[in-house]
Amino acid sequence: MTPIKQGKYEFNHESLIAVRNQIGMTQRKMAETLNIPPNTLSRWENGTTVPDAKYLAAFYSIAKEHGITPSFFEIRGKATNCIVGLSGKWYSRFLGAIRTQHYSDRTAKKI
Repeated sequence: MTPIKQGKYEFNHESLIAVRNQIGMTQRKMAETLNIPPNTLSRWENGTTVPDAKYLAAFYSIAKEHGITPSFFEIRGKATNCIVGLSGKWYSRFLGAIRTQHYSDRTAKKI
């Protein structure tokens, strides 16, 4: 069998956690909503396995019902922000915290 060539994009399992937390659902509640065992969702969220298209579409639909547009894929080898759907105030705070940390990392004295 010929191996499958890796594509430009890969699945970002952390996006599932970010979306579920933004919705305010526990793993158990989200698993019930998707009609799957809780340990299956846990394996998706920790990157052990990947949901098939049917469940990814269901997860996307639930997110959209809550006003969130998830980003489940990222460019291979390039970390992206999986925090989606933040309101203006919270997004500004999030970016401010990142900039502050980035600035302090760059100006820290090396011993």
